[in-house]
Amino acid sequence: MFSNGNPQTIDINSSWRIPKPQDDNSTQTTPLLTTSQECSSITVLDAPCQTEEETVVEVEMGKDSNPDATLEFLLRVEPEVTKILKQNILSHAFDNYSLTPWTTTDKKTEPLFTLEYKPHDDSSEIDMSVTALSWSSTGSVIAAGYGNLNHLDLCWHKSSISTWNLDRHASRAASPDTIILVENCVTSLAFHPERAVILTGGVYNGNVIVWDLGREDEKIVMSTYLLQFGHTDPVNQIGWIEATHKSSLKQYNILSIGGEGKVIIW
Repeated sequence: MFSNGNPQTIDINSSWRIPKPQDDNSTQTTPLLTTSQECSSITVLDAPCQTEEETVVEVEMGKDSNPDATLEFLLRVEPEVTKILKQNILSHAFDNYSLTPWTTTDKKTEPLFTLEYKPHDDSSEIDMSVTALSWSSTGSVIAAGYGNLNHLDLCWHKSSISTWNLDRHASRAASPDTIILVENCVTSLAFHPERAVILTGGVYNGNVIVWDLGREDEKIVMSTYLLQFGHTDPVNQIGWIEATHKSSLKQYNILSIGGEGKVIIW
């Protein structure tokens, strides 16, 4: 049925496509000019040099180079020094007082209160230390801020502030009346000079916060979080200053000092 064959090849030209002509040519860019030239480094010259000889001034101990000036100085300060020494001899300020080592307890100075509270950062299992203290204007409330003393980079610790009203506690070891949770380690605290329930503080991330301790729910009155002109480093110091503008009522501004060098009045 089937057998090997050797069919012939037939070329059929297109009836609609026009053949494209082809031609081979050569091109040449502009010739590049090259040249060779010898060069040498800068001539080096060695020359000796000598620094100026240091003059050593020998001072003989006990030898006065200007006895007249020394005598004039002693005569001038001697009356005032003698006056102060005589006052010290007649003073009874330190009668019956003996210096005791710091490791012993002076019987005449006893602690009035031992305020106990040990905050703990559950996220990092780090015990906090007292990093800031402030007394209220009435002298009855004390606030303590807590933080970590060993920061290597940014602060991610959750901290707190505790307050005690000493007029309410009969015992000498009392738990806090108020505990405020804070976003960062507390670095500074300051009560308002007149309003005892207003407390301001600075934290490690540069935020300045104002709390109203008289509120039952949310105690934050003001926060500088996300303000572009605020602090970018820990708030090292904070306080209240009297406002300079004239007003019928006495008003105060907050002054804060940051680790980046800014001093800001809020």
